[in-house]
Amino acid sequence: MKLESKLRETYIPKFNKNRELPEDEQVIVTLKYPEIEEFEEVAGTPAMTVKLLRKCVVKIERLEHNGEMIIDGTMLLKQVRGELSELSTELYLKIITANRVSEEEEKNSERQPS
Repeated sequence: MKLESKLRETYIPKFNKNRELPEDEQVIVTLKYPEIEEFEEVAGTPAMTVKLLRKCVVKIERLEHNGEMIIDGTMLLKQVRGELSELSTELYLKIITANRVSEEEEKNSERQPS
């Protein structure tokens, strides 16, 4: 059996009705998920959210705030007030729940013969 780890993902955020926009206007985020060792380094620390957003949000496309292009997690954190705090929260939750199995996947796995 060959398994592949999905450490990078292109993600289209839901925030601010982004997914309803025409495809060429949507904000696109490239996430690099932390390996378990990297996650263990920050888990439970007061700055966990900040550290994960800086490290894991490696690229943001088509996001401008107050005339400034936001291109990665570090820049997003500098603008985290107001409307961008919702995006930061969504991305943080996406990062920390990346390995969770959805209810549908769990149901399907229960139906499979052993």
